[in-house]
Amino acid sequence: MANIDAIFDYENDPNDNYYSLLGCTQLSTVEQIITEYKVRALLYHPDKNPNDAQSAKKFAKLQVAKDILTCEESRMKYDKWLNAGLHMPFEVWNSHNSHIHSSLHWANPKPKSMIESTQPNKTKDFSSLNVTTPQNTSSLLQKFRNYEI
Repeated sequence: MANIDAIFDYENDPNDNYYSLLGCTQLSTVEQIITEYKVRALLYHPDKNPNDAQSAKKFAKLQVAKDILTCEESRMKYDKWLNAGLHMPFEVWNSHNSHIHSSLHWANPKPKSMIESTQPNKTKDFSSLNVTTPQNTSSLLQKFRNYEI
């Protein structure tokens, strides 16, 4: 019954996104995630903030985020959950294993890279094709068909 209550009481909080918690994106590498974790872990470590319960909670969340995002299988599950936009916590969704996972065939794939490709646009050259045209067509129509106008 606790799982049902967690689903009904769940409110999507952008601060619970593991990527934003670590300051990364879905396109970040494992090395980038670990580097960002180390920087944030130093800020919120309980030894540096002995009387601050909020920083201890944040440090615990950082550890969970790092553990999930550095494990390839867990990260794939997390990305699938994140892209699906489900109204349930990741922990609940993940605990249901195959029951929910198999029905997410409609979930969005990873976002495309925001870096433009360095490969030049390849345009196809159709001049080598032997296309026969009727002899009685006007020159304007031939230019149109050959993409000259």
